[in-house]
Amino acid sequence: MASEISAITEKASPVSADLIIIEDSASSNAKKKVQIGNLPTGNDTDAVHVDVAAEMSGVTEKASPVSADLLLIEDSAASNAKKRVQIGNLPTGDDSNAIHDDEAGEINALTGVTAASNDVVIIEDYGDSFNKKKVTAQSIADLGAGGADGTAIHDDTANEISAITEKTTPADADLVIIEDSAASYVKKKVQVQNLPGGGTGGTDVVTVTSTTYTATAANRIYLVDTDTAGGNVTLTMPSAAAVEGEVTVKRLGSYQVIIQRAGSDTFDLATTTQRTLFNEYAAAKFFSPGSGTKWYQLGEYGNVT
Repeated sequence: MASEISAITEKASPVSADLIIIEDSASSNAKKKVQIGNLPTGNDTDAVHVDVAAEMSGVTEKASPVSADLLLIEDSAASNAKKRVQIGNLPTGDDSNAIHDDEAGEINALTGVTAASNDVVIIEDYGDSFNKKKVTAQSIADLGAGGADGTAIHDDTANEISAITEKTTPADADLVIIEDSAASYVKKKVQVQNLPGGGTGGTDVVTVTSTTYTATAANRIYLVDTDTAGGNVTLTMPSAAAVEGEVTVKRLGSYQVIIQRAGSDTFDLATTTQRTLFNEYAAAKFFSPGSGTKWYQLGEYGNVT
């Protein structure tokens, strides 16, 4: 009859000595009484549990498994029902679309493209324990040129400089690149006007036709046409420290040429701050060792004071 047990008075806090009735599976299911304290606990000590650590590490290990050995799985295609699988039937885990370090010809088999600046390539970062990272083709300046920078000047390639657009009239402030012999040949920039003339002076000749003119370290001979200038001409020398060599100034015309120092430079005597070419065709030649603040007069022609 149904609901007979539910009609009996309930004991809310049973004790070990309380009795229950069972059907004994070992005795043809004959009914017997059992103290609650003698019931099995229901904890299977041989089972593997989802909430108990280190159970598998305690199981005897088979050092050399074979294909027919069995594993227990939860079948994802059958609501994760537990099933057994032979080791030989496990998938290999090999990704056929991956690039492997031990298989030849994989990259060669891919479709070829012309790299664009925003394309991404994968690298192993030398500076980070060779962890894989992505970089854009743009960040590798020479990616498409096979390691060569097409806009660079190379020490092993002819005719690169001759192919560049020429500036036929360089200005004093124009820049050139040098390798500094005094600094382990590191590359530096130099203004054209600061290039040394070399030896006894450069060969650049300048004709002056204005009443004021400032000479530069790049030029060495100044022909001052005072008639074209229309009056006396003041020519300011370059800084003595910027020139290693000679500078010559010659007057052409009817007006005087005043040769003025730059900054605190002097001519020979510490108090001499300028020299004057008083007559037509007069000339004066000066020398600087490339340091200090003094111009040394090497010679003169005509009336020079």
